[in-house]
Amino acid sequence: MTRNVTKEEWNKERKKHGWSWGEISNGAYTQVNFDKVGDYVEFRLTEQFEKSKLYLGATIDGDSGWFDIYVNGERKATYDFFSGTIGITSPAVNLGECEPVDNAFAIKLVAKAQEGLPAKRKTTLGLDYFRVENNFLRCE
Repeated sequence: MTRNVTKEEWNKERKKHGWSWGEISNGAYTQVNFDKVGDYVEFRLTEQFEKSKLYLGATIDGDSGWFDIYVNGERKATYDFFSGTIGITSPAVNLGECEPVDNAFAIKLVAKAQEGLPAKRKTTLGLDYFRVENNFLRCE
């Protein structure tokens, strides 16, 4: 299940709970809900023409957990987004250098089992941004 959270919705919840926010997206992020282990979400970053360094910025909080992160079918990272406090990954999750496939990066996040928790535990992930670093606009 996927649900986009508007900036207005986020700010309402932020004020209600006293959360602070102001990272890259300025609160306009995407919240993804996972019902069980193995559920996933996939994003395609298109118009990518050369090898690039990829980074992912996401919220950390008490409703999130472990995820495997794949780029174009290759597992690049396993990351724990669980935290007792609300925040953002710092530094951003480094997915390494990646080659585009068909001029795109397919980034897939898969919910993992967490030790001591039931496999059917629901979890969320707040995606703030993807950062692509390359020399595409290099001036010589």
